[in-house]
Amino acid sequence: MRNLTKRMAISGLGTALAISFAVPAVAAPAMTNAEKLYRLDMMLRVTGAQCSATTSDFRQDYAAFWQAHRSDLGWASNTVWSRLAQRYGNANVGRAFDRVSYGISSEFGSGHPWLGCADLKAVTHGLALVQGTGTLVEVADQILPYRHIPRRTDAVY
Repeated sequence: MRNLTKRMAISGLGTALAISFAVPAVAAPAMTNAEKLYRLDMMLRVTGAQCSATTSDFRQDYAAFWQAHRSDLGWASNTVWSRLAQRYGNANVGRAFDRVSYGISSEFGSGHPWLGCADLKAVTHGLALVQGTGTLVEVADQILPYRHIPRRTDAVY
């Protein structure tokens, strides 16, 4: 039964990824893996809250995803924090991190641009079952619209 559930979840992940391939690719500067994972986590958190009042509530799937990947997600958050500290200094890093987090949250405040709650539920469920950062980064590449976290020469959100 467990293998069947895992196959179904991964199948749902594949379906959701197939949906994302319908969106035209846009050339953009490379985003670091830490940025991708942090944005993926934030997007799932924000859209999970939005979908909570629907039949596709995936907050439990998000909790399982977070539990399964907490070390990778913590690494991503810490890496983003460190890079912002390099740019803005230790005294201002908290505000910079809040601005970045708020910017990502605002970006998904009206939902995901092309995935609905049922699609996001399937993706999140599948991500809770996979292992390794490689798959998380690959999924982030497929389902996140591009907007990188500012670097030294970039403007803040």
